[in-house]
Amino acid sequence: MGLFHTKMACTEAIWWVFLKDPKARHENTGFYSDFKILRPQDSSVLSGTFKFRPIHDAVRHAGTCQRLDCLRILVQEGHHSSLQAFADSQPKWDRVQALAQAAVQHFMPYPDELPPIQNGRPEERDEQLENSIGFNIYSALYKEMSYAMDHGDISRVEMCLIAWAPLFEAAGKKYSHHTIKLVHDLNHVFPPRMR
Repeated sequence: MGLFHTKMACTEAIWWVFLKDPKARHENTGFYSDFKILRPQDSSVLSGTFKFRPIHDAVRHAGTCQRLDCLRILVQEGHHSSLQAFADSQPKWDRVQALAQAAVQHFMPYPDELPPIQNGRPEERDEQLENSIGFNIYSALYKEMSYAMDHGDISRVEMCLIAWAPLFEAAGKKYSHHTIKLVHDLNHVFPPRMR
């Protein structure tokens, strides 16, 4: 398995989840609408068939914007009018870390915290928030995978592959099983010098 092809598979899984269905392109707060704002000339490319480079760029840019927006929401709840006002207050590093941790807990919860959100009564559910949380999780996972690949952190790539395998399966990709087998063989079957 080549790492570039793995990155392509990750972007295609995100495309399947957030863009393939035409209804996903009509949501006001979704991934597609964010990308239309960031790159209006390229948004039509996203709605057709899968193409790696536009999706790769879209996930990176829209993911960064979504994470900043999550921070903006928390900063405003904390009595600052904007991210700039928060920065102007010259917060200590531990305050910045606490804010980042709160953003992760609130906008990128662990999977075991998602079922109560998704299984609520229909009138109590916030589907836009659910979709935003899903995109935040996938875009952060994609950023982590890309960073690990770009910097040669193969152990982190292996760890990320475990999280991506179910997404490959959900996108109907046959290499989901092979991905899990590869990670298993690397850690439990191959001799130590090959790991």
